[in-house]
Order: sequence, then structure tokens, then C-alpha cells
Amino acid sequence: MQLKTSLEHIERYSAKLWRLHCKENKNEISLSFNEYDYLKVIQYADEPMRLTDIATKLEVSKPSASA
Repeated sequence: MQLKTSLEHIERYSAKLWRLHCKENKNEISLSFNEYDYLKVIQYADEPMRLTDIATKLEVSKPSASA
């Protein structure tokens, strides 16, 4: 696994933990873990991605990605 990929996994995991432990602040607008995950995949893409590509990258089904 490349260093960039490893760091992306760490970032995703730490963001998920942060959201789980910071639920007491209800005034803050935050993304769900899935929303954050999808946006990060799009951000790091070198070229435009289709929904199928995003689903493959995140290892989820296409219907799950479209929801």
C-alpha cells in the first residue's frame, strides 16, 4: 500500500472517530461519515469520476453510493 493511500485511510478513520466523539455540539453543521468519505474520494480524484468509479473505490454497491 502506498503512503498516500495509507494516509487517506488514517484521515478517514480519524474523521469518523472525531464525529462519533463530538456529537454533543448540536449547533455545528457536520457531514456524516459517508458524505465525508464520498467527498474525499472526489477531492483526491485525478480526473472526473462516474458514480460507479466512486462506488468501486469505496467498496460499496452502486445503489448505496447513489443514496
